[in-house]
Amino acid sequence: MSLTKALPHRLVVYFTERFPILAYAPFSVILYICLSFLVQLISGVDPVLDSYTVAGSLTAFFYMLLIRTFDDIKDVDLDHDIFPDRPVSRGAVLIQDVYGLAIVSFCILVVVNVWLAPASIWVFIGVMIYALGTFKYFFAEELHIRKPVVAMITHQPLPLSIIFVLIHISLASGLDYNSFEMNHLFLLLTFALPVTAWEVARKIKAPSQEIERYATFSRILGPKGASVIPLILYMISAGASMFLAKHLDLHSSYFVLVAFYLLIVSYAFVRFIALPIPDRNILKNVAIVYTGLFFLTLLVYVFIRYQEAILGS
Repeated sequence: MSLTKALPHRLVVYFTERFPILAYAPFSVILYICLSFLVQLISGVDPVLDSYTVAGSLTAFFYMLLIRTFDDIKDVDLDHDIFPDRPVSRGAVLIQDVYGLAIVSFCILVVVNVWLAPASIWVFIGVMIYALGTFKYFFAEELHIRKPVVAMITHQPLPLSIIFVLIHISLASGLDYNSFEMNHLFLLLTFALPVTAWEVARKIKAPSQEIERYATFSRILGPKGASVIPLILYMISAGASMFLAKHLDLHSSYFVLVAFYLLIVSYAFVRFIALPIPDRNILKNVAIVYTGLFFLTLLVYVFIRYQEAILGS
């Protein structure tokens, strides 16, 4: 008799361990609404909530789920050897379930954007072609082995791609499709680069922490070289947010707080670069805290400055 549980139980396991739905669902809604309000404020229009708000929130959720399934499918053989406690490795979830979730996510994304966000459909199509390309080519194991730096470069723009499509869905909200301006580019860098930096930071190890066959940025570039990448991304993101803050006329204390956050995160990274040992490898946790504080600070200052326009929406 098979010990495999029924499909509903397997999905509960997946959505508990690999993609916590109670965290990602509200995060997707909050991410899109905040991003949408910022996009529309930059365009000089009052924020609105309409069908594009639903489309953007669902797109954020199912795009992240799609990428999560891509990653699990790509790593299935490696996980059996290195991470035997993961759901697919221990048999609590079937790999066919993950393929099924990927197909369902893709179909929902297409239906939602065709039905609820037709004005931004061409941007959505371009981003989806890129996402599917990462699955078929950029995540290919042979490419990781032969050209790990190329694989690294093609993988990391994924956070940029999701923020880019969400910005365009936001631009299409309301009566007119507003144009993409330079300050929208600053917004893209502000939101996407900290996520990319976290993705890099979580795959930086001290030499004694490296695991055979597990590809990390520190294995490719060395712990010191790899640590420089997220630090640079944080600086670019912080700079872009300051240009944005100036355009939005945020209070001057915003600049002081962001500079202070950047100083703290720089200290943690420089400390590890100076001596890359396990005790100093707190980069992933520092990245999570910095990103959360950075986003929260920006959103609080925007709300304080534009609360009448936001609450009036």
